[in-house]
Amino acid sequence: MTKPTSEQVTFLAAGSGATQRTALDKLRDVVSVKDFGAAGDGVADDTAEINAALASGAKMVHIPAGTYKVSATLNVPVNVSIVGDGPNASIIDGSAATYANLTSGYHINVAAGTWTALPALTTNPVAGASSLVFASAPSVTRGDIICIYNPTNGSWSGFRTYYRAGEYQRVAGVSGLTVTTQGSLYANYVAANVNLYRLTNPSTASISGIKLLGLADTGNPVTGINTTGTVDFVFENVVVTGCSYACIAINQAWNCTVTACSCQEDAASSFGGDYGIVVANSTGVHVNGGTHYAARHAITTGGGDGIGNVPNRMVRYSSILAMTGSTTTIGALDFHGNCEHCVVTGCTIDGGMIVGGDHITIDGNTILGRGASDVLVLGAELKGTNLSITDNLMQNYYIGASGRGAFIDIGGNSSVISADTVNGGTIAISNNTMDWMSVSTTGQPWVRINNSGYTGTDVSVAIEGNAVTAAGLGGPAIVECAALVTGRFAEVSCFANVTKNCGLIRTRHVTAASNAVAHATVSGNTIINATASTAYGILLQQVNDTAAITNNVINGCSSFAVAATATTATGTVVVYGNTIIDGLNVATSGASTDADIVIAGATNAVCVNNVFGTADANRDYGMSFDTVAALLVRDNTAWQPTNTGTYFNAITAYLPGSILSGSATYNPPNLVDGAGDTTTVTVTGAALGDLVECVSFSLDLQGITVTGYVSAANTVSVRFQNESGGTLDLGSGTLLARVRKA
Repeated sequence: MTKPTSEQVTFLAAGSGATQRTALDKLRDVVSVKDFGAAGDGVADDTAEINAALASGAKMVHIPAGTYKVSATLNVPVNVSIVGDGPNASIIDGSAATYANLTSGYHINVAAGTWTALPALTTNPVAGASSLVFASAPSVTRGDIICIYNPTNGSWSGFRTYYRAGEYQRVAGVSGLTVTTQGSLYANYVAANVNLYRLTNPSTASISGIKLLGLADTGNPVTGINTTGTVDFVFENVVVTGCSYACIAINQAWNCTVTACSCQEDAASSFGGDYGIVVANSTGVHVNGGTHYAARHAITTGGGDGIGNVPNRMVRYSSILAMTGSTTTIGALDFHGNCEHCVVTGCTIDGGMIVGGDHITIDGNTILGRGASDVLVLGAELKGTNLSITDNLMQNYYIGASGRGAFIDIGGNSSVISADTVNGGTIAISNNTMDWMSVSTTGQPWVRINNSGYTGTDVSVAIEGNAVTAAGLGGPAIVECAALVTGRFAEVSCFANVTKNCGLIRTRHVTAASNAVAHATVSGNTIINATASTAYGILLQQVNDTAAITNNVINGCSSFAVAATATTATGTVVVYGNTIIDGLNVATSGASTDADIVIAGATNAVCVNNVFGTADANRDYGMSFDTVAALLVRDNTAWQPTNTGTYFNAITAYLPGSILSGSATYNPPNLVDGAGDTTTVTVTGAALGDLVECVSFSLDLQGITVTGYVSAANTVSVRFQNESGGTLDLGSGTLLARVRKA
């Protein structure tokens, strides 16, 4: 009998509707590299055999358990997937390869999609629209990727010339000259300024279940796996280690998923930028899970020059561990300035991160600084100021460059919020737990936000619900403008934060006599210092329109001030319901007085229902007012051994309802029955028509009646009248008068 061949044996899959196939056809669905002679013994060079399997025409190439030594690049054709038996079983060892044999320095290179030109547009694309109208029928079909690309240098952002405007869109349908997109457009474009392209021959495949040992050539940049121009590509359970430049590079991708992978480069920072994963000019990349490490950035999101290199959008990092071994730079995770609508959530980031672009969300992460990284979130190249940093645990064990924020620094380097920033927005820092493990001797701010050149007025800052603990005394969060900036922050709000051993908030213009903030609100915060501090709890300088400080508790810290120059006076200042215990000295602007509450430079000021005091007589006054045009002051309580009064300097007018007081030493004469005597008490601010609410004397009046009235500016006349029926001679005592402004 003749044995049947695989072409004669048939195969029928279980299940209704299955079609009969030959065994040969079935077996060729998946090929093994061993079908082409790969040894997998870790000794023989299997490069040619693996490349033969990849070029066989099969859409899936199996790499069985074993160690496969390779000496040159493995070339993966379009739509060919690689599957191993797991990264601890199926190992590709390129650690002994030579750089000269690696095409462009790649160990594994997936065939790149290319960009094919499309006809011009007839109408300007509009943000939010979901269609494009072409001048002639475009050669696209449902599912294709279209690129809108503006070749003008800096057309998306001026921070770098190759930050060019454009975006990727997936075709949902075609009707004549009109292409409908699956999503709405991100931006407005002028049709004459952009070129349109279709991604031709993109690879849609996967690589899973393998480990790649890379070449640690510190003289040449080696990348483990490179993909360019892919669609719906998947990396799963892949480990890449030892490459000198990057482990996985994802370029110009649409919808790429990296799941449960591990990328750990060679630990040497040899090329100024060494990475675990590189995401470049891509849309919809999701890296989920896994441990990633590099000497510089464990994961970087950026890109380069040329057609198709549009901003990164909808990039998401979740549940990963990212680490950096750098001792000089920060950024285990890095977003360049060409990123937008990107998210980091649920990750552990050991080594801090760098944030650029616009619309970046950092939520629910653990962010650590354990080396020389002196800030945990560092802003860089912000096209816009839409940042959300919320619900993170942030622990910093190192305090570095003086003046930088210990946790968040948006403006600590040269180009962050600058002349190249074109969009405003809200910087929201909320509900974070910040543990500052090192002692700062320079009053380091825990957050610093600096506008060094953006002239718009639509930037807002919200610092809310954070819990900040410093091992040593530190300064407050600082929101500031740099020299020569004509723009300012529209609003700074600081609500419900708790800070310990550091200040809360300071606004300022660094050098110029110019406005820094339009509106500032500081409310419901608790500021506690265990020991004496010179850091301000609250210091609002150069706030132009309104400053409200309400219902805060300050204990053991320099209290607060609203201060301004004569040319940048605040319109309205409200200080209400605050409690200050054991506050230290705060010098006024323009007066040599120390006080708990300082208002210097305001058109209208309200200071009501505050409580302040200390067991130590370490200040001159409880409240200080300097160059205030109109003041309402009432119902404040000061307690301390001495100097519980209020200091007034250059108050033009008092608002109705203000409570003013004064005192004088007085020894009434011997008064017979029916006789009286009038004296005066100086009450600064009193005017004719004001109501004298009460007068009192420090001794027993014994039947003498005391009444008061405003008799002249700053003067209350007090009448002592004896109607007791006998002669009375009181001793010397203190006479107090209280006036309510009409």
